[in-house]
Amino acid sequence: MKKRKLVKSSSTVQRKHLTAKWEILSVANYVLEHFPNNAPLPPKALMAIYQGAAVPCIQDGLIDEKQRWGVTILTTVRMPDGSLQPHDVSWRIDEPISFKDFMRGNPDIKVERGNGLKTRWIGVAEEWKRITQEEIPDGLVIVSAWATANCMAVLRNNGIKPGLLAKYFKTIELKSRMYLQGTVLEPVYSEVIS
Repeated sequence: MKKRKLVKSSSTVQRKHLTAKWEILSVANYVLEHFPNNAPLPPKALMAIYQGAAVPCIQDGLIDEKQRWGVTILTTVRMPDGSLQPHDVSWRIDEPISFKDFMRGNPDIKVERGNGLKTRWIGVAEEWKRITQEEIPDGLVIVSAWATANCMAVLRNNGIKPGLLAKYFKTIELKSRMYLQGTVLEPVYSEVIS
């Protein structure tokens, strides 16, 4: 009797750690300048603002927009003596919410703050503002604030061959590197924040 080869099922659940990275101050200026009155951002603008694979995967339907999102924000503060001091904060929302609600806030979403205290979710930038106002003394200048949102998402590969999926993520990675070098996003990040 011949031995049978084990064949992996194509319905295997594939998980991938995905990120979206952006600089809060320059993105806020860009959005206010180009999309006043809280207008929704078109997909092209979202792709220009957020580095990493999370936003392209949402837009391409490769993952569900509702995820358990977490974020870390590294803020650089200029001290009175001119030195730069890092300040970081991070938090996680344990219930799946859409990326849009995670970024902009949603009064229907309550977040556990510890000791049974729950408050309404006001969005990443507003949460960051609240925390920096409490923790960074008045008179100090915030030079930059790099945020990295992340999730562990289930991929909907819909029968896509693993090689094509690898090329997809490689392309996204290359685009993110271009954004970091300023070749694509120069108009977005052209202002110097001081």
